[in-house]
Amino acid sequence: MQIAGGTSALVACGTTGEPSTLSAEERELVVRETVAAARGQIPVICGTGSNNTQAVIENEKRFRDLGCAAQLVVTPYYNKTTQEGLYAHFMHIAENTELPIVVYNVPGRTNLDIAPETLSRLCESGRFVALKESSYDLPRVMEKMSAVEGRMSVYCGNDDMVYPMLALGAEGVISVLSNVAPRYMA
Repeated sequence: MQIAGGTSALVACGTTGEPSTLSAEERELVVRETVAAARGQIPVICGTGSNNTQAVIENEKRFRDLGCAAQLVVTPYYNKTTQEGLYAHFMHIAENTELPIVVYNVPGRTNLDIAPETLSRLCESGRFVALKESSYDLPRVMEKMSAVEGRMSVYCGNDDMVYPMLALGAEGVISVLSNVAPRYMA
């Protein structure tokens, strides 16, 4: 249904759905089955994110050989850190994993907002390919887009912000609604 509806990539075990209640084995099964169902027709991005840096690394190691194109890594939730802490978290992941990284910024859920300057520093490594931005602060989003200077793609993370984000230059949306209405979102 997703492929027929025009979806251009799938996220298995993102943050909105099931992963917080699944065991490591169940998460691996979901990723494995999603890759199998996609049959190479569209890329699959595996959700490896956690508030535990080492858990992200372990998740990526479990998923890396399953056929995923990239990993989605959310800013650490619950543990409130500084921008330097965010940089250290993401860089440690970059240095200890192989899959390209999509940074997921969702301040409404994590109570952390990755700063434009931090994103710019992360871009220097070449390991970060995209930003899924789920804030409602459009001037701040514009600052982030300017800071990454095309070194990473920017995707909208809120279905109700798709049009404003596209108008600012986002390349698309990583959508929840597309799970039930892929053709509409495409």
